Parts: sequence; C-alpha cells; structure tokens
Amino acid sequence: MSKIGLTVLSIVIAGGVTQAADTPSLTGTWTGSGQGVGKEEGWTTEELTLEITEQRGPAFMGHKVYDKDQRDDFLGAVAADGRTVHIVDGDG
Repeated sequence: MSKIGLTVLSIVIAGGVTQAADTPSLTGTWTGSGQGVGKEEGWTTEELTLEITEQRGPAFMGHKVYDKDQRDDFLGAVAADGRTVHIVDGDG
C-alpha cells in the first residue's frame, strides 16, 4: 500500500466534549479507513491502523501502520470541538 501524506481518520468519540480541558485520550490503537493525499501518490483511500503512543493535552504522536512491516511516524491534534482530529506526517 502507498504511504499517504495527510490522513483524515474518522474516530467516533462518545459524549459531547465542549472544552479544551475535556480533550479525550486517544492513546492506543485505532483502525479504520483513511483518506489522504501525498506528494507522490495523489489522493488515496485505504485501510490503516494508527498507533498513538503519546498524548499531551490535545497534541499527540504515533505511527501509521499500512502493512505489518510498513510504518510512518505522525503528529496530530484534537480540534477545539473535541471530536475532530488533524494528522500530518513527514511528506504532507
């Protein structure tokens, strides 16, 4: 599978989070369909796994797993609405 530069992954977070102090913890492993765009690949949609290894407030980091042996590090943040996440890696 190709590497994608910018990934938007839909994560359902239970409850209505309305304040930055209520930022949900995303540390752990998440699997779903990712849509993204990369410099070389263009627009893509693919199944992937996000392993979030560290979170401080709304900011987090981890890696994307495409196949069992293909990983890309990323950084991300939970938006002010407490339900939307933005993720970026080294090529997008």
